Amino acid sequence: MRFSRALACVLLLSLAACAPLQPNGMPSGMQNSQERWNAFLAQRGQEGPSLAEGSLRFGESGNTHRVTWLLWGNDAAHLRFDIQAGMGNTLAKARLTDVELLLYLPGDNRALRGTDAPDGILRRIGLDLPLSLHELYSVIQGDFSAALNHPRVLSSRSLESGNIELEIGTDSPRMPQIMLELDGHNLPVRWQIPRAWDIRIRYGEDALPRRIDGTRQTRMNDEEYRLILLIKTRQIKEGFPEKDLELTLPANVQFVSGI
Repeated sequence: MRFSRALACVLLLSLAACAPLQPNGMPSGMQNSQERWNAFLAQRGQEGPSLAEGSLRFGESGNTHRVTWLLWGNDAAHLRFDIQAGMGNTLAKARLTDVELLLYLPGDNRALRGTDAPDGILRRIGLDLPLSLHELYSVIQGDFSAALNHPRVLSSRSLESGNIELEIGTDSPRMPQIMLELDGHNLPVRWQIPRAWDIRIRYGEDALPRRIDGTRQTRMNDEEYRLILLIKTRQIKEGFPEKDLELTLPANVQFVSGI
């Protein structure tokens, strides 16, 4: 009996030795995922004033629209965003500050004012984005942590491709947990927002995003809403004067309420 108990103790000690813990008690697998997550958060991408332009296709299956866009600013807090359909045909102009989004529709001479949220003003004009414009600017610059500001890793698993999939979350019930897939360079190649978006990112040789694909099931008729955002050029600027970030409205503009 004593021998059996001693053998059991040895086996338990051996098993414990095979699953090393961090000083705080975190299993080694979670330690690795936390290191990958920390490396992801440390990436800042391209910094400083910039002008990015590209194209965007969006809409429900069988009813998509294609536009071109310009997004520029000195930092993510103060931005200008224009949407165009062909040369010289501006559909919308937006000015973003850290507290407000102002959207102007030249064709209707209407303006909308509200907060910069993914389900806010732009959805009112038919453009549904998984990110706010502030977050989109950060992602285009390669500063992903500004858009994915979830503070902790809840679980992880390794994929056959060598990538790692992390479930990350916050303490806020308004911000859902998401699944984030990182490649071997700890760049996000896919993230999923439960009951909302499935987003994939492709990169150029500069390790900055070149294409963002997103799909979402619409609430009304279960049609699939899709967007394809292409970043064609990025230009580093010395800095934009204040007038280049302003949005001057006509005196007779009509403000639309209800935002």
